[in-house]
Amino acid sequence: MTDIFIVAAFLLFWFLSLFRREQSFKNMFGSLAPLPWWVTGFSLTVIAVNVTYAVLLAGLAFSGGFQELWWVFIGNIGIGFTAFIFSHYWARSGVNTDNQIVKLRFSGRASNILQTFRAGYVGVLVFPLLCAQMTVAFAGFLSAFSGLSYSFSLLITIAILLLNVTRTTFNTKVRMDVFMGLLFTAIILIISLWLLISAGGPHQLGSAITERTGPVRILPDSGGIFSRADFLVLILVAWWSSYLMDGAGLQAQRFIHMNSRRDLIKGALFQGIAMAVITFFLLIIVSAALYFYPEMINGEQALFRLFAEELPPGLRALSLIAIGIAYLTTVEAFINLSSSYIMIDLLDYDRASFTDSKKRWHTYISIVLISLFIVCIAFFFESVEQIFRFILVITAGVGPVFLLRWWWWRINAWSQLSAMLSSLIYAVLYEFAYEEWTAFRDMMDTAAFSLGMQPFSIKVLVLTAIVMATWLSVTFLTSPDDTSHLKAFYKRVRPHGWWKPVTGQSSRPLLKTLATAILAGFTLLSMHFIFFPLFFGVAWHSLVLLVVAGGMLWILVKRAL
Repeated sequence: MTDIFIVAAFLLFWFLSLFRREQSFKNMFGSLAPLPWWVTGFSLTVIAVNVTYAVLLAGLAFSGGFQELWWVFIGNIGIGFTAFIFSHYWARSGVNTDNQIVKLRFSGRASNILQTFRAGYVGVLVFPLLCAQMTVAFAGFLSAFSGLSYSFSLLITIAILLLNVTRTTFNTKVRMDVFMGLLFTAIILIISLWLLISAGGPHQLGSAITERTGPVRILPDSGGIFSRADFLVLILVAWWSSYLMDGAGLQAQRFIHMNSRRDLIKGALFQGIAMAVITFFLLIIVSAALYFYPEMINGEQALFRLFAEELPPGLRALSLIAIGIAYLTTVEAFINLSSSYIMIDLLDYDRASFTDSKKRWHTYISIVLISLFIVCIAFFFESVEQIFRFILVITAGVGPVFLLRWWWWRINAWSQLSAMLSSLIYAVLYEFAYEEWTAFRDMMDTAAFSLGMQPFSIKVLVLTAIVMATWLSVTFLTSPDDTSHLKAFYKRVRPHGWWKPVTGQSSRPLLKTLATAILAGFTLLSMHFIFFPLFFGVAWHSLVLLVVAGGMLWILVKRAL
């Protein structure tokens, strides 16, 4: 009865919030007033720590041990890049959507083709894939919580997405994210502490897990599933190859609406620090799943069972609310950005002669269609980890071109277009060859075994190499962009890097700023590992790590400001 009352109270609040509609087409994809840094920070945090985040942590920890979490945590390096470099570029760009940077940076027919292609490719394929990943996680949890079949849970998800259509607007969402972020964090804190007490405390929980699974290691060993060779691929290649470090997408959508350099840095770093704090409590929950279900192989199902079976009445309802918040806030954000690509970049509604009311209703229709497409994709996947690895593969080798388009005048629209196309085509061909051609599969598996790494790491290396070779070749085989266009871009954005052939003068030095960004990124990354010495090692090491990381960030911010 307690669970029903708590869930009903939240549903009533959620239902009442659906009646708010935007009065302006511009507010559907942006904010007319500058965003405060703490609003941006909360919004980015609640989007990043989405429903798939905890599920992915559990899935990787169960399948390959805690070392596998490096694949998730390594993306936090990008926050250092956005805080100290790219957030300022986006704020100075003056674009309405991050996809419009294509027309600002590149010239000619190629820029039109790239902008249209990226709007369709990212808005209609990549973002719906990410949302499908979250839908799989939410439907799985809903199924475990309610006892309903997975297919019926997906149907309920369709209804939730369609009812939520009026809230999937930027101006409403970013401010609602503050409340939702606070509520989500409070619930996760309460649940993690209850599970920790139930297990007997940090030492008892760590000891019990060690007895069941063996020693818990953060750095890989020679005999583990996640080997030292896999770690080297991740730390030397994958983080800059497969992760987009320039903040394109949801981060850029928020940075565009900020002005102050100080606020940009504070907003981005707020996300990194808040994510480390929430990750700490989520890892307690993942460890509790290992503690209560040591015999299970599927970490996703273990996490679902933990919430549905081990939590008492009241907390069980709160866990459902937390999962719902994590799901809806992130899916809202991606659907909103997908819709902006379709309405502004593909259909050019920003300059269309339609009435403002008609633009808004057409936007709602696009949101409904995107929502339905997301659920259709979700029917083809059963694992969050499966989609996560697929996304990493289809972006392998693309990351550098998104960085260099800001720093190197020679990158043109054909460079980025060839990178995006080749990464998708090569990934599909690689998968087909691996599944259908025994000789190719044997060759890749032999190479992986010889190098002491997983086949997935070999795939990332191979795809990174051939994708980079493709777009670099295209870059030098095609003409650079118009000089006057590049000068206008440089004058507005004032990027670092190699622009002297365009400007005729020394460009802003990159290496010092880049070193600061990398150092900040790795510092934020290290904060995600504070959990492990406390539970599986020497507890005071966590305090030392926290003090050193905090001091390093303070010094970097002081120097930057």
